[in-house]
Amino acid sequence: MPENESGMKLKTGVALVGGVLLIFGVVQLLYMGIVIYQVVQDPGNVGLVKYMMSHLNLDDPAVRGAVSNTPFEMTLGRPVRFMLYIIIGILTLSVLASILRTIVSAGVKILSLALTDPDSAGGKQQKNRSRSQAAG
Repeated sequence: MPENESGMKLKTGVALVGGVLLIFGVVQLLYMGIVIYQVVQDPGNVGLVKYMMSHLNLDDPAVRGAVSNTPFEMTLGRPVRFMLYIIIGILTLSVLASILRTIVSAGVKILSLALTDPDSAGGKQQKNRSRSQAAG
């Protein structure tokens, strides 16, 4: 097999991986945006919200313990506990969005690497080096 043909197959494979990462990240970000929109518009129709609300009991004590063999309980009001759940949800979504943004960025970089001609990239790097040496 000629070397040019194997290099072309490698570039095609790398471009395919980059494209899959890019498409996966964009689709997941769009889906997450749709779910967030649905949660804002009508949270009762979102399966995750239904599940959370059926399994979370807002009346349970926040802290239980004993001091000198005297038991105690500390409860938070329903609005405070609900706000804590919302904050945890927002933090979770922001972490997920950051992961997906990184996947999209990696896909773009892999695609640009696969679609760049190595000869022209080397020439650009050589020109940049000669410019920096001339300036310095």
